[in-house]
Amino acid sequence: MLSARTQLTDREQRLLKDAELYARDLRLADLTTEAMRELTVERGVDFATAVLYRVCTQEAPADQQKALPSADMQRRSRQLQIAIVPGAFYKEHPQTGADGRRLRQAATAMSFDCHPIQVESIGLLQPNAQIIIDWLLQHATRPTALVSFCKGGADLKLALGHPMAAEAFANVKAWYSVCGILDGSPMVDWIYQRPTTLLAARALFWLRGRDFQFVTQLRPGPASPLQPSFVPPDHLQIFHVIGFPLTAHLSNGRSRTWHRRLSRFGPSDGATLLLDVCRQPGHVLPVWGVDHYAAARVDWSALVQHIAFHAAPDPSFGSHITPPNRFAASTPR
Repeated sequence: MLSARTQLTDREQRLLKDAELYARDLRLADLTTEAMRELTVERGVDFATAVLYRVCTQEAPADQQKALPSADMQRRSRQLQIAIVPGAFYKEHPQTGADGRRLRQAATAMSFDCHPIQVESIGLLQPNAQIIIDWLLQHATRPTALVSFCKGGADLKLALGHPMAAEAFANVKAWYSVCGILDGSPMVDWIYQRPTTLLAARALFWLRGRDFQFVTQLRPGPASPLQPSFVPPDHLQIFHVIGFPLTAHLSNGRSRTWHRRLSRFGPSDGATLLLDVCRQPGHVLPVWGVDHYAAARVDWSALVQHIAFHAAPDPSFGSHITPPNRFAASTPR
């Protein structure tokens, strides 16, 4: 996936150039949580975001821009299906993009079968994980790519630890986690540290007949069901599509408020800490200038191209083709 933005401001260009010099000898393993906090305090959250972005792009695979030939796309679309695991509140607030509608439209336009997995919009982790397992056992009878959004990544992470996971994921070739909240969110800690806010949140859930465990389960820490690290099956490719926004890129009031609250911990996309996601098993696909809620700023057709290449069932399809990554064309260098 890539940002649909094609031009950078002068400030962005200067910031990225300075960050490139700063990050020249750094690796992701060098960037501890404390180091990112200190850098944020010393140079500001925008500079820290640019540095982390530069480190991630330095370690990302050096794919070149090249669209798949139409004949190959047709063959891949006949054999590969794409399944979407939506994010939280995708039914109540589809405008956030958590329903994956834009991806589904792009995939359908390229003749891929693309299906939403109907997890509960405000559902607990374990029941939603079971829904995913049941769907895969019934429908993943051919090569499948999974794309999860936001909290859907947490649901899918829990599904990987299910007793039936080996059978359910046997035909799943790739998992793309888009803005995934895989270890919970420090914003839940922020709520718990403020009794009045916590009381108001509990009251709101009670009035609407919702289980507040939905929030509690996303609180980072040893009590979280997301705490155990997961070991993906050997055949499963994992890609984390992560937005790296500056403060000027934040797309709405909620994103700006949460980004400001999370900035004391380091760079975030307005909902989750970027360094935490970068440390997950798999490959990082960094996207400049996109926050947690900016689905309209994403080139979803390019993501479908990426999925088609990496999840293609027949490896001979790609033997003579450079992996598509138009991300390189609009990614600031």
